[in-house]
Amino acid sequence: MAKRKEWRDPFADYIEWTQHRYDPGYYLGGRIPPHLRKANLGRKGRRNAGVLLLVSGALGLAGILPYAALMGAGALLEASVPVLVIAAGVAMLRTHNRADRPTTRDT
Repeated sequence: MAKRKEWRDPFADYIEWTQHRYDPGYYLGGRIPPHLRKANLGRKGRRNAGVLLLVSGALGLAGILPYAALMGAGALLEASVPVLVIAAGVAMLRTHNRADRPTTRDT
């Protein structure tokens, strides 16, 4: 039987973040700020974020490629950012496909 994750109150997480955001080292060692938690997104949220990242990366790459011959070596550097955005979108879509699946382990 799959374990259910403990529900976390988003308001309590935000209040904790506002109280400790200037404490050096508070978010080291397992604590991450609430706005950086990927687990807070549901399946649809991860899918939508992945699709938006893919589309924005593709549009950024399409905007750079026509001018690649004029920019020379700078085009490679500028094209690396949309490629990283596309990679982030693929990673988000891969976690969307893996998330919320029941694990089948024989115990």
